[in-house]
Amino acid sequence: MTFLRDDYISTFEFGLALGAGWSIIPNLDVNFRLMLGLTSIAEDYEEDGYSYSSDVQNLRLSIGATYWFL
Repeated sequence: MTFLRDDYISTFEFGLALGAGWSIIPNLDVNFRLMLGLTSIAEDYEEDGYSYSSDVQNLRLSIGATYWFL
């Protein structure tokens, strides 16, 4: 059986974003963000009489810095 990866990947998910930021010096800020996927992005599928199900969520960590010229 040949299948495309897009056949079993969901194109919509719910998530939760958490973050914090600090001003280090007057013109420099740093921030941290964590994005958690709350729903599975993989869909169940059946192949050769076997059923496969997986629970896969996204998890993203972001670290950033901003320098203000104004």
